[in-house]
Amino acid sequence: MIRRPPRSTLFPYTTLFRSGSDIDNDIVSYDVYFDTVNPPVTLEGNTAASNIDVTVAAGNTYYWRVVTKDSQGNNSQSEIFEFRVE
Repeated sequence: MIRRPPRSTLFPYTTLFRSGSDIDNDIVSYDVYFDTVNPPVTLEGNTAASNIDVTVAAGNTYYWRVVTKDSQGNNSQSEIFEFRVE
């Protein structure tokens, strides 16, 4: 389940985009880890979509990574990405 943040000035959000490829072209889902610690440990959601909305707050640095899963039970991790909200 994807946690959708409220869309207001009190709880700003951003959208994370990702893409993946698989030699068998059988990707079934993505686990998105998003956190203020590196490496990110909080599972933000499991989705088949190419984007996910996350809640952010000013003054924080955020880290995220994606674990891609295919229909054969294989998975691969992305590198860790980061950004800062001023």
